[in-house]
Amino acid sequence: MDDGIFNKFNRIEKDHSAAKARLSKIKKNTNSHEKKPNKRVELNVCIQRGIRDAIDLSYKQTKEGVSIYSLTPSHDITLLTQSLPATVIQTQLDENQNDVHVPLKFPAWRGLTERVKPYLYQLALAELETNSNHEYHLIPFVCNITIDLEKAIQSQTRDRVDLLRDRLQKGLNEALQRHKDNKVAFWFAFETARRGQPHIQGSLLLKVEELKAARNAIYKFARVMTPEEKHGLLRWCGSKRRHLFEERGQLYADLNWADYNLKERAQTRRDYNNLKPIVAVSQPLIKHTSDYYERLRHGFKLLHKANIKPAQPNTNPAQSLWGTW
Repeated sequence: MDDGIFNKFNRIEKDHSAAKARLSKIKKNTNSHEKKPNKRVELNVCIQRGIRDAIDLSYKQTKEGVSIYSLTPSHDITLLTQSLPATVIQTQLDENQNDVHVPLKFPAWRGLTERVKPYLYQLALAELETNSNHEYHLIPFVCNITIDLEKAIQSQTRDRVDLLRDRLQKGLNEALQRHKDNKVAFWFAFETARRGQPHIQGSLLLKVEELKAARNAIYKFARVMTPEEKHGLLRWCGSKRRHLFEERGQLYADLNWADYNLKERAQTRRDYNNLKPIVAVSQPLIKHTSDYYERLRHGFKLLHKANIKPAQPNTNPAQSLWGTW
């Protein structure tokens, strides 16, 4: 987010009580030398590293003129599986403190965490966009949390992201009046700009003619606004996404947007969200994402079963062009 005038109006305080309670529990119940790595966490870290390798490879190949990365949709299973590395470096070192390379593996959907799922939400939205023959458009967005909305969040006991997801879904449903089987699909992450400035950013699927009504729904979702808050409330980033398609490839643009929205995850959870999840997804998107993931998982297994070597990742990670908002 830009560090503009709006940022002065709404800040939330740090709260480390949940983090301190967890640390106290760990110290009480386990000795540090007995602590074993969490296999589910390790697996998701490895998948995230593999996806980041694919992001870097897309950038490198596009810069070198490999047009398939600019022309092929990001959700294409073949392109994605061939862009993922066969092995990744796990977090645990060996007995000699050396890196350990392990095969990249994809578990069942229930084994994934919010460290990985946003990448898949983004790709699933991209597939829905293509399946609609681009009647619907995937639009990245950034929305600030107003003072009045923050007061409403603080006055109730529900988890922040659940409340925001449900209010946003309800507002969009009412504004767009779509059929009950065609509710707006979206996902977002809660961020604080590392200084307590609450906002959400993610992606949603809309028709061009729905943009005005959707914007008005988000204004209503934000509750009472000052003129300054209204001016800086919402940004659609669809044109930026299309620009990145040409400059760094479609796979890069979509996966990097999800990665960018996870950049503050650990700090936001620890300092501002009581160690609770910071990612929310609408119900219409969950099933399609899990179906898409199973196809990706199957495709990756077939690729390696056939002993086809995927493209090698770039060793010089590309800097995000999404910038700061």
